[in-house]
Amino acid sequence: MAGGGRKGDGTQAYAGPFHPAYSLARPGSIRSVRRGRRRLLPAVPAGTGSVQNGAVPETRLCFVHAADFHLGRAFRGLAAAAPDLAPILRRATRRALHRAVDAARIRKAEFMVIAGDLFDADDRSVADLLAARDAFASLGRVPVLIACGNHDPASEVCEIIRWPPNVFFFPAGEPGVLRIEREGDVIARVAGLSHGRRAERENLARRLAAAGEADVAVLHANVGGLAGEDEYAPCALDDLIACPVAYVALGHAHRRAILRPERPAIAYAGPPQATSFAEAGPQGILWVEIEPGAPPRIEFLPADAVRFADESVSIDGLSTIDELRDRMAERARALSDACRRDGVEAAVVRWTIEGSGTLHAALERDGPVADLLDALRAAAPADPILWTDSIASRTRAGFDLERLAARHDLCGKLVRIARAAADDPSLREEIEAALAPLRQAVRGEVDVPDWRTLLPEALALAIERLGPPEGPADA
Repeated sequence: MAGGGRKGDGTQAYAGPFHPAYSLARPGSIRSVRRGRRRLLPAVPAGTGSVQNGAVPETRLCFVHAADFHLGRAFRGLAAAAPDLAPILRRATRRALHRAVDAARIRKAEFMVIAGDLFDADDRSVADLLAARDAFASLGRVPVLIACGNHDPASEVCEIIRWPPNVFFFPAGEPGVLRIEREGDVIARVAGLSHGRRAERENLARRLAAAGEADVAVLHANVGGLAGEDEYAPCALDDLIACPVAYVALGHAHRRAILRPERPAIAYAGPPQATSFAEAGPQGILWVEIEPGAPPRIEFLPADAVRFADESVSIDGLSTIDELRDRMAERARALSDACRRDGVEAAVVRWTIEGSGTLHAALERDGPVADLLDALRAAAPADPILWTDSIASRTRAGFDLERLAARHDLCGKLVRIARAAADDPSLREEIEAALAPLRQAVRGEVDVPDWRTLLPEALALAIERLGPPEGPADA
C-alpha cells in the first residue's frame, strides 16, 4: 500500500494514492474516509466492529449511482457514415463521464458509486485512463467508489497511472466496506465487491450479503438471468434482498431498471452513453436520496452526449410522399428539442415507416425511401446534430381483416390465429420460442422487436404473398 504515518489515536494517516484493484487494504476490510480529511482505519473483518453495533447515526444521504461507462468503446460503422459526427463520437463516453461527475458536484453528492465496467478492456487507451483520473480528481474530496466488472476486472485494472486520493476500487474475492465521515460522524457505509476475472461465474451477491450491515452495496451482476446479457456473476433477486442495506447499486444490464423500489431498493443505472441502437433512448445516471425510515428516492439524470433513437411514423391517413416527409420532419424537430433540453450534442435516428394505406404501393418501389433519407439528412438540425442513419418501410396494403377472418381458407385461418395470440399464452410462448434463436444470434447487434410488433407485420406479409382472396366470405 502507498504510504502513511501512524497517528496518536491509533489510526493511520494516508499520504498517497490508493492503488487500483486493492485500494481497500485487503479483502474483508473496513476503511474510513472523511469528506474533509481522510483517515485509514486498521483492517477489520467485514461484518464486525462498529458497522453492526448501532453506533453509526442514520442521516440523509445523496449520491450518484452510475455504471457501464465503457470508456474507449467504439461506435463502429457510424463515423464513416456520418463524418460530421466523428469528433463527437470519439469523445462521447468521456463526455458522459464528465456529465456524471458534474451532476455529483452540482448536486453536492456525498459520494459517487460506479457499479462496474468503467472501462472497456478491449478498447481502452491511456487517454481514457487519464480522462477518468482527471474527471474524478475534479471532485476534490467527494469519494468515488468503484466495483470492477467483467469488462474491467480487478486483475486487469491498469497500474500505470496514479489515481487521485478520492478514488477507491473495491477488492475481488471478499467484499470491502468503506465508511464515509462528515465532521467526525460516519454518515455512510458502502459495501462493494469487484470481479476478479472477465468470466466471473460465481454468485457474488451472496458474498456481498455476508459483508454485514451497510447503507449501500455496489455490485456488477446479472440478476435473474437477464435476456441479452452475459451470465456473469449470476444471482437471484432474493440474494440481493438478503443484503442488509438500504440500496443496492447494480451494473451490467444495459437497460435502466428499478428491480425493487422498497428497502433494500435495487436498481440498474444502465449505460450513461449508448453505443448502438440496442441501447436507444435517453441514457444517464441515477441520483439516489436515502432518508431514515423511507424508501430511497431514485431520479434519472440524462448524461448521454450522443443519443440513439428509434422513431416510427405511420402512413395512416396520408396520400402523398410530401405529407409523409412533413410528418417525419415534425417528429425530427420534437426529438431535436428533447435532446437540446437534455444537453445531448447529437442524435442518431433510425426511422420505421409503418401503417397501411394508399402510400404503401409507392413506398414499395425503388426511389421514394432513398429520397426521403436524402431529404431528412439535408434538412437536419445542426444544434444538436440530428443524423438519419436509415429508413425502413414496413407499411402494409389496406386489408379488411374482419372480412378475411370470416373466410374459411388459409388467409382466414392465419388472421384468426394472429388475433388469438393476444389472448392465448401458449401461442405467445410458441412465437417467443421461435424468435429465441434469432435473438441469440444477433444479441447486442440488432434489437429484435417483440411478438406484438412482429406478428402484424408477419400476418400482412403472408396475406400479400398469398394474395387476398376475392369473393364471398364463405367461399
